[in-house]
Order: sequence, then C-alpha cells, then structure tokens
Amino acid sequence: MPLNVDTVYSASKTLVNKEQSGNFKPGLFNAIAVMANQDKFSEMVRVFQKTQTITDEMYPFLRKKPLIVPATGILPYPTDFCQFVVMKSKYKKDQSACASPVITEYLEGPIDILGNNQIGERLESGINAPTLKHGCGEQLNDGFHIYPLNMGTALLTYFKQPVNPKWGYTVGPNGLEVYNPATSTDFEWPWRSQNDLIRRICWYFGVNVREADIINTNQPPSP
Repeated sequence: MPLNVDTVYSASKTLVNKEQSGNFKPGLFNAIAVMANQDKFSEMVRVFQKTQTITDEMYPFLRKKPLIVPATGILPYPTDFCQFVVMKSKYKKDQSACASPVITEYLEGPIDILGNNQIGERLESGINAPTLKHGCGEQLNDGFHIYPLNMGTALLTYFKQPVNPKWGYTVGPNGLEVYNPATSTDFEWPWRSQNDLIRRICWYFGVNVREADIINTNQPPSP
C-alpha cells in the first residue's frame, strides 16, 4: 500500500515545529518531498547496481513488460524507464513432428546485455552467435540494440522512475490549508520507508532554513 503523503507531511511538521523552526508550508514541503523522494530512490538504485539485489523497498518500482522488438532491432526505452534489471526472449518451443494436435508453447531465454567491448565479439562468434533462444544486446542512448534482429518479443524487467509526491489542499474559511486527497499524489514507497523519508525531508528543511539542530538530528545515512 502506498505511503500516504498526508501522513508524511503531518509527521514532518510535528518534528519541525518541535525544534521551533517555524511553519512548514505546503509549497515548501512539496518541493522538498520531491528532492527527498528522488534522493532515496537514487540511493536504492546505487545499492542495486553494486549488489544486484532487489530490496523489498524497491518492489513498488519494479516493472516487467513484454515489448515488440522492431525489425531494426532497436528497442526504445519505456517512457518511465530508469534502471535495467534483466531481459529475456520469448520463443516458440520446438514441436515434435508427430505431435497431434499441435499446441504452441512459448519458452523464455536470456538476452545478455553486453558492454561495447563484448558485443562485437559475440556477434562475430561462430560458436556463441545470438539466437532466439539466447540473444544479446547493448544499451545505448536511443534504447536497447537487440540481436538477432528477428527477436520478435523481449521481456524487459526494469525499475521505473518514481512519481513526484504532492500534498494537495484547499484553503478553508480561516485561511488555513486543508488536505485534499483528490489533488494529492502519495509516495510509492512501502510503509516501512516512512521514517527514512521523514528524516530526509526534515534534513532538507533544516538546510533550507539553516537550522543546525534539525540538520544534525535528521542527517540522512551515507549510501
């Protein structure tokens, strides 16, 4: 279940006011929440790049999509793409000539995403050339370049970009802001990420108002 943005804002305001640092207005919270959200996500991506381990916190951002590979072999990135995880091919299982009735089954095979110094050797290999059952490719600015060119379908697993959180509100008769869930956007992180996000938000607020006590109390952990 997504982490409610009103819960995070309320807790952040409580901590900020505890330090007697003034009112934490919605506009400032929304700007800081976006920075803290992206900061935490970037840190989690760096952990994945280093360990190739997907933590529970990252599952809300994990996507697996079947994509049609064009005849050019150039597979554009999904619009929300951020970090590659794995790619597989989808090919028809070999059928026995005697099988009746014929049932089409599909299997998955690896598509190795290689570096520039490896892809040429793989394409020119007489033993390990790319096939539908075991393809290869490289990641370039315009997308994935997949081989063989007739791959057809690729199953791409990746981390998507996080959406920007927003605390939406209306202004009441007394001039105070009132939470409006209809115009708000929740964090995508699971509930267990709440304390870390609040700490990061309070730290950014302390930097913004140059409040040393808040900065020292809520210093984010080193990646």
